[in-house]
Amino acid sequence: MALKKRKDGRYEKGVTIDGKVVHFYGKTQREVNEKIMAYKTKAENGVKFEQLRSEYYEDYLRDHPSSRRALKKHIERLTEFFGDEYAKDITAKDITSFLWSLDLSLKTVKACKSYAKCIFDYGIREYGLTENPAAYRQMPKHLERNVRLPPTEEELDKIKESIDAPYRLFFLIALYTGMRRGEILALQYKDIDREASVIRVTKSVYHDGNEPVIKEPKTEKGKREVILLEPLKELLPDGKPNDYIFGGSKPWSSHEAQRHIYAYQKAVGLSVTPHQLRHRYATILYEAGIDERMSMELLGHRNIATTRDIYTHITRNKQKDSADKLNSFLSSKFRH
Repeated sequence: MALKKRKDGRYEKGVTIDGKVVHFYGKTQREVNEKIMAYKTKAENGVKFEQLRSEYYEDYLRDHPSSRRALKKHIERLTEFFGDEYAKDITAKDITSFLWSLDLSLKTVKACKSYAKCIFDYGIREYGLTENPAAYRQMPKHLERNVRLPPTEEELDKIKESIDAPYRLFFLIALYTGMRRGEILALQYKDIDREASVIRVTKSVYHDGNEPVIKEPKTEKGKREVILLEPLKELLPDGKPNDYIFGGSKPWSSHEAQRHIYAYQKAVGLSVTPHQLRHRYATILYEAGIDERMSMELLGHRNIATTRDIYTHITRNKQKDSADKLNSFLSSKFRH
């Protein structure tokens, strides 16, 4: 279609691009031609990584609102590295360079790689990208695992002996049930079944800013029952069925949770976290001879591989302890 001047004074030109006619308008012929060039460049180069990650971020948060803070940090790292590049121009080597540039723990780098893969999968689905450069990249081998170790026996004794420490019950629930922090915050008195000796885990709390928000699992598989052990049953108070054990009519806010957890840590003189006590619970299951499949259900893992990783780590630690004891014994018995 030739360039023509419309009755309203603007210029118009129709151009066939990818089999369809696209019309361009402008006050001058130059403006029309500039718009045509810009459109062709965009069509040829495709979507920019910045736009792709922004759309993926909003799409992902619709189903995972509690992941906003963690996801934002990973997205920012990706954006800072790839900047204004077009998604189709980013190669597998670029992904490797990005991963090597991160001076972070193995767990964090894995998460960044995982989100990069998800962003490009989104691009394949929504924008017709032909390949995912993050799909086959291996993790840098120089990274160390950032493992949160469970408390030692001495620290555990200190926790059990500190009966007057504020908010002690929160930490004991983590120790005797292995529940996650958000799951403990969401506990209501009606979730405690003393007769059946179980705690029903049906929801969790995440914080939108400072405010607590209840998140329920999408399927019944996301719910579970954990054993209400006798030491914990004796400590749990009674309350109104719909009240939250930690907060009353609504769960602790983010500031309250942080303040109370810090108050407990200060009182007992330990920096132990609820997550470390969850890890300790996994160790208790292992030492009690609970099989992997049952441990998976009690801990609320989505797949058996996660449970096996924990059990493997516990086994390695015990082997190291045994080696240290044997070496110490032999050194004392067979000194030259």
